[in-house]
Amino acid sequence: MKDQPFDKLRARRPTLQQAQGRRTKDQSRLSLSDCLLAVVFTFCVLSVVFAASLSYAESKGAVTTNPRVQNMSGEDREMFGSLTAKQQKDIRESRIRTGYNAWMVKLALGNPFYNTEHHPVYSDYEQVWLYTKTQEDKKVTEDEIIDPVTNWPSLHRYVWAKTCQEGDFFVLFDRGVVEKIVPDTSRKVYGSCNIKTHEEFIPIVNEKDQKRRRSVK
Repeated sequence: MKDQPFDKLRARRPTLQQAQGRRTKDQSRLSLSDCLLAVVFTFCVLSVVFAASLSYAESKGAVTTNPRVQNMSGEDREMFGSLTAKQQKDIRESRIRTGYNAWMVKLALGNPFYNTEHHPVYSDYEQVWLYTKTQEDKKVTEDEIIDPVTNWPSLHRYVWAKTCQEGDFFVLFDRGVVEKIVPDTSRKVYGSCNIKTHEEFIPIVNEKDQKRRRSVK
């Protein structure tokens, strides 16, 4: 009977296996909490990165390519702000559509090459605007010579470039707005052309350099 309290105390003490089991459970709980913390941290980091990339994409998309939009006066800015989002996007990207007025067309494309109220072909419209595009013709000739100054084998390169304004499209107005946009398929040149020439002498160092020089135009 005297040993009974000791037996009860010994019975209450956990065995080695029980202690190891509890330790394993505690470790698993810690591991689970660590995993949860890691998941939360990763989610926060990804959220920040995603938000940053989104704002960067928005800022890139807001870049204005049309310089006329950037240089608008206060009155023009107010008028531009009254346009729809689609119209503003078109003007920023230098595009026009039927229904746009003359102010919108000039803001999108700039001044036309010419405008007239008496066009020989499109006589049924109030105004006809012509927009042109730059057409360049370039010719490069190369000859191997002996440079008379240095007496060294050289490549004589002569560049001839001709730049003209060729008809691109007509903008036809009726009642103050664009009624029709017609491509100019005549390939007619308007105004005078600009001709430039350039001449240079390139020393030939070796055969490899000679081939490389020939490939550069």
